[in-house]
Amino acid sequence: MASKHTFFLLVAAIALPMISTAKEFTVGDGKGWTADFDYQAWANGKRSKPEINLVIFKYPKGAHTVQKVDEDGFAKCTKLNEGVLSTGNDVITLSTSGRKWYTSGVGQHCKGGQKLVITVVSKSSPKNGSKLGKSFANGLIVSWIPVLISATITMVTVLMV
Repeated sequence: MASKHTFFLLVAAIALPMISTAKEFTVGDGKGWTADFDYQAWANGKRSKPEINLVIFKYPKGAHTVQKVDEDGFAKCTKLNEGVLSTGNDVITLSTSGRKWYTSGVGQHCKGGQKLVITVVSKSSPKNGSKLGKSFANGLIVSWIPVLISATITMVTVLMV
C-alpha cells in the first residue's frame, strides 16, 4: 500500500511541473475575438510559444462565432452549419501538429478579417522562438508536446493506482 502512495507522489512530483507549463492564449489579447480587428497585424508581432496548448476565443455571446474550417474554407470564408462554437468563451485544445484554420461565421465578419490560422509545431522544430514570417501572416505557432506528456503521465498514474 505504501509503495502505491510513494509511486503516486513521485508521478505527481514529475507531472505537476509539466502540467503547469501548459499555457493558454487568448486570441486578440484584450480585444478578444471581434470584427474590425486586424488579426494579421496582431499575429505578425507574435513569437512562437511552444508551451501553448489552449487557445481561447473570447467575445460577447451572440455577437460572433468560431468555426474550424479547412484551408479552402478559410480562403473563401465558408460558413458551416455544424460544429460552430458560440459560447463567447470557446476553448480549443491543440493536441495535434499541423495548421488549424478558424473563422467567424457571423455576417461578413470573416471577409472583414475575423479569421486566424494556427500552426502547431513540435517542440523540436527549428523555427521555435523565431518571429512569424509572412507565410504565417494571420497565424500563431504552438507546440502539442506538453499536452502529450501530461496525458501520458496521467494515464500511467491512473493505471498504476
